[in-house]
Amino acid sequence: MRHILRLTAALTLAAALASPAWACPLCKEAAESAVDSTSEQEFTDDPLAEAKAYNRNIYVMIGVPYAIFAVGGVYCYRHLRGRAGASAAQ
Repeated sequence: MRHILRLTAALTLAAALASPAWACPLCKEAAESAVDSTSEQEFTDDPLAEAKAYNRNIYVMIGVPYAIFAVGGVYCYRHLRGRAGASAAQ
């Protein structure tokens, strides 16, 4: 358990000290064009809506693999923890 806490603390510190990531060229271009098109407010009152949507999309694309990895890690941890408890009881 101590190792998991240390790993969590290290990852949190690394995430806090990380520099901002660069967007892919198409996302960056779309976000800049959304900011430049502030005069075209036909469909929305928020000129940055498209840029915010791209940012949310990036968060989802990054979050899903981490969530899958976390679920797999928890599954393996519980499986191995249960096997160690069963062998100690014998």
